[in-house]
Amino acid sequence: MQGSRGHGIDFFAEPAERQCDANLIAVIRGFEALLGRSNEVEIFIRPPDDVYDAVFLAEAQRAIEEFMAERRIGPRQIAPSLFAWFNA
Repeated sequence: MQGSRGHGIDFFAEPAERQCDANLIAVIRGFEALLGRSNEVEIFIRPPDDVYDAVFLAEAQRAIEEFMAERRIGPRQIAPSLFAWFNA
């Protein structure tokens, strides 16, 4: 899985100072939904593995959906082990 590499939001299981591809959980490309230009969001989420199981990833997806529904822009912690990072 690769980060958005441009306009988009990356979601990590670690805070900013420890972010790396190994703890990248999900990616949303573009800001259209946050800016009110679209009602649809495509979340690219990593498959379950030895580090992040299906339960963790399902909880992460729910947290991301709630985060996107708020339409608040800015990097922050959105769940106990999930951090949003914006790429402009």
